[in-house]
Amino acid sequence: MRWQTPLSAPTETKGLSASVANYECHEMTNEANLPKVTDAAPSAAPSAAAKRMRLHRYRRKQGLLCITTELRDTEIDTLIRMGLLRNDMRNDLKAIKKALHEFLDDTLV
Repeated sequence: MRWQTPLSAPTETKGLSASVANYECHEMTNEANLPKVTDAAPSAAPSAAAKRMRLHRYRRKQGLLCITTELRDTEIDTLIRMGLLRNDMRNDLKAIKKALHEFLDDTLV
């Protein structure tokens, strides 16, 4: 799987499905990618808990697991040394996630 832009769905390459993202993991699965639910009668907006559960079920169906992880400065330095992350992007969470995804793709296949 190669990292996609925040609004696009994940795609398969090399047969790997891994999702390492932030607390709610909206980066790879957002509401725009979820199937739409339609009712005959209009209903109230879904609660935050209902949205989280919907995302969880969607990810599970896609074979994805959302985790929270901590990285040390030395691990970020290693991503930079490996050429997966630019030094000026070391504090950019999206860039770090992308670099970590690339590392996992290359390592676990």
